[in-house]
Amino acid sequence: MEKEWEEWKPVVYPALESKVKEFESLGYKNIHINEIWEMSIRQMKKHQDAPALHTIVQTILHMKAHDYMQQKTIESYKRIEEKKNYDDALEDILAQVSGNVAEKVD
Repeated sequence: MEKEWEEWKPVVYPALESKVKEFESLGYKNIHINEIWEMSIRQMKKHQDAPALHTIVQTILHMKAHDYMQQKTIESYKRIEEKKNYDDALEDILAQVSGNVAEKVD
């Protein structure tokens, strides 16, 4: 199924480019076509199984800068939480390996 979605990417590439240029004209820098594409796919997969060209283009062109930034913020918070969980787990492992049973300091 994933291949079906990816087959549309070259076809809708001009819409993706247009959306990136639109966001850049609004002052948002470092926007990548792949990010717009991935966000569009995630949104469409919530509502349908098979892609349709008009739906893909409509989803891309109707994406708002606010929605894009909100998604990037959520992803950022998730990465911070994953790193925190990773750091806590690493600290526990190091304490066990070193034989140190000291309590963690928060």
